Order: sequence, then C-alpha cells, then structure tokens
Amino acid sequence: MFARKPGEVRYLVFDAPAHDHPFEGRLAFVKKALGSGLKYAEAHEHVLCKDVDSLRAELARVEKLGGEGLMLRKPGSKYVAGRSSTLLKVKSFRDAEAIVTGHQAGEGRHKGRMGALLVRLPDGTDFAIGTGFSDSERSQPPPIGATVTFRYQELSEAGVPRFPSWVGIRHDITLPPVQRKSTATPAKPAPAAAPAAPVVVTAGKARRFEFSEGTSNKFWEVSQSGNTMTTRWGRIGSTGQSKTKTFADEKAARHAVELLVEEKTDEGYVERA
Repeated sequence: MFARKPGEVRYLVFDAPAHDHPFEGRLAFVKKALGSGLKYAEAHEHVLCKDVDSLRAELARVEKLGGEGLMLRKPGSKYVAGRSSTLLKVKSFRDAEAIVTGHQAGEGRHKGRMGALLVRLPDGTDFAIGTGFSDSERSQPPPIGATVTFRYQELSEAGVPRFPSWVGIRHDITLPPVQRKSTATPAKPAPAAAPAAPVVVTAGKARRFEFSEGTSNKFWEVSQSGNTMTTRWGRIGSTGQSKTKTFADEKAARHAVELLVEEKTDEGYVERA
C-alpha cells in the first residue's frame, strides 16, 4: 500500500451496486477489485454491530469527529436504489425551543394550509420548520408569539439548526420576544454619489438591492402584490432568475418580504432607488 501524506484525498468505495450479490458478497468483490495497488482508492471498512451499546459508542465517536451519523446494512441484503428498508441511517437529534414569527403558505398538497412555520431562537436566529406537522396542525398552526419545541440534528456554522422538525407547543414556558440576529459584516462605503431619495414602497412595486464586493456584483429584487411575493436575482446587468410565492393572506406576504429584506441588508446588500 502506498504511504499517504496528511491531507491527501481518499476515494472510499462502500458498495458495488451493479454486482448482483448479497451485501457481504459485494464487499468481497470491492476488496478484490481494488486490491492493494491503488494510491487513492480503497474499500471502505465495515464492522459488525454487536449490540445497542456498541452502536451508541460508535455513533458518539463518529459525531465527535464531525460525522453526521452511521449507516446500518441488513446482512444478506441486495442493493436497492433509493430508499430501502435494508439500509438504516442512525444519527442523534436534539430538542430546543423557539418563538413563532410567522407562517409560510403551503404549496401542492398543502395549498390553503401552512407550509412552514417561521421561528426565531432566543439568540435571534431565524429559520423555518417545514416537517413533522399533521394536516390539522397545518390548518391551525400555532399563533405568532407562541413558544414551540422542535427537534434538530446539529447547528450549522452560522448557528442555524439543521433538519429541524416540529415537536409541539410549549404551554409551560414562554420565551421573551427577541430581535432578529444580525449576521452582517460592515459594508464597504459606497462610491461618492448624491444621496438617494427615500424609497416609497407601494404594492406591486419592486424594491431593488445591490451587492458589490471584489468580483461579485449582484442584485436582488422583491415585490408584493396582495398575498403573493415575487423575488428576482442575478448578476448586475443580467435578466436574472425569478420566483413567486403565494401566502395565506396579504399580511403573511408582507411579513415574508420584511424578513427577506432584513436578511439581504444584513448580508451587505444596499437598496437602490
């Protein structure tokens, strides 16, 4: 086997989907096919799960190293593309509380009901919870200002919960209102120019924001018409892309616009007349 230098990339092969054999046979095929003469590719190591205690110990070890979790494969199973009952993902989840700040209208099967719950952590971090709700909970979501519990896997580098899922309303505690957390970095002074006149926003009129730093020159626009919100974005000078969302009512759409405007200004975008 070649000696590997620190930081070198390894290509780990964990299965052979086209090889029509049970799992153990596919692993043996991978090991034989790769041999020991390749510098960067090798068969991924698999170990037998002895019991629940050993599973938890290995999960804790992997998570401490920064891994997401473990994969359990049923012995003797054939390879199946997509989701399979013979392949199980094991990972840890945590619980926390947040304050409801709004409701995002649903689409498709959830049209006419809540699609996602907009919430804010006690430190001011905003995010959305879109899974874990029953149809009745989507029809009658918790009110703005309510304290709710959600489950998540971990926090991103920006402090946003990953894979948040709905648990329920907390009736025993009430979190105090908090301001939205600012993630902005000090914006560079704009080139000297005459001060722009205050922007008067009317329904249907787009608000335009621009961001220029180094080689990055981008624009972002948002407009509201009734219960719909349209955003458009891209490189300055291009047509860009656009997307329209429909909300339960005009108030919900206006709230969504306000949140997005806060987010973009925090990122350093400057509004243009």
